[in-house]
Amino acid sequence: IMVANRTESLVDQLAKRVKAPSKPQMEAAQKSGALVTLLSARHSMVRAEFSSGPNSIKDDAIGALSGIKNNVSHLDLSRTSVTDNVLGEVKKFNNLTWLNLKDTSVTDRGLQSIIKMENLTYINLVSSKISDNAIDTLGSIKTLQEVYLWNSKVTNNGVKRLRTALPDAKILF
Repeated sequence: IMVANRTESLVDQLAKRVKAPSKPQMEAAQKSGALVTLLSARHSMVRAEFSSGPNSIKDDAIGALSGIKNNVSHLDLSRTSVTDNVLGEVKKFNNLTWLNLKDTSVTDRGLQSIIKMENLTYINLVSSKISDNAIDTLGSIKTLQEVYLWNSKVTNNGVKRLRTALPDAKILF
């Protein structure tokens, strides 16, 4: 008797819902300056990162990923010049599980855009401009398992509130 693998990761589950990106889609995405790599040879989910020349990456760079937005599971915008506006586009990446906004100028207001992202398990807000005003927003994203907040404007009180809202999450402050 075959037993379904219950340890199948969220990314593997999401991968079953989307076709692999075509070569032209991948090439268009790479033109934005993003490094786009498949997360696994077994499926169609990708990681997009803007690690080369990140300072020149502005909000509009994310548009180049729109053709593969359902394939993007991991998005690394760390050290880029993106603002809150980018999160209005990021929220359309329905299968996003991992989001790195370290060293960006994203604020509390921007995070409200991603409140309905139902697969987001990891968010890095280290050295960002978020404060305790973002705690209710983060606390409402019940899928979060890891939240990184050090060097932000979040206080001990904010972290306590977040730990109450997300008791099972790893919150590093």
